Amino acid sequence: MKKLKQSLLLAMILFGFISKAQTTDCNGVINGPALMDTCGTCHQAYVYDFVTHSVSFIDDTLGLVLGSTEMLVLPDNPQNPYWNDCGITFIQPIAIIKERELVKVIDLLGRESNGQKNKPLFFIYDDGTVEKRIIIE
Repeated sequence: MKKLKQSLLLAMILFGFISKAQTTDCNGVINGPALMDTCGTCHQAYVYDFVTHSVSFIDDTLGLVLGSTEMLVLPDNPQNPYWNDCGITFIQPIAIIKERELVKVIDLLGRESNGQKNKPLFFIYDDGTVEKRIIIE
């Protein structure tokens, strides 16, 4: 009986009666090449023609025959322009805010002023900013 079981198991392996584990890609294709990027977008593999620059998205690579000017681009290929990577975030450096100090006040002719009213004046600060003001009385 043991020999019969072993023979049946061997026959099943040789003739492919034991099925391989099948997975479904994010596009719903069994054993398909589509992958989900870190942003949650499902991307298909595609055939790119580098002469005509045409793109043909494909569901399966089984039996695919490429032409002499074509290449297969898988979803996670580093050269794939459609792939997104949201895993790394960039944090903008926070600018240090300090109180600016008034350096001087000048009039239109560049003369220092004490803040006269009803005349255009330029307030120059230590951070390089200049405010143009007219103090109206």
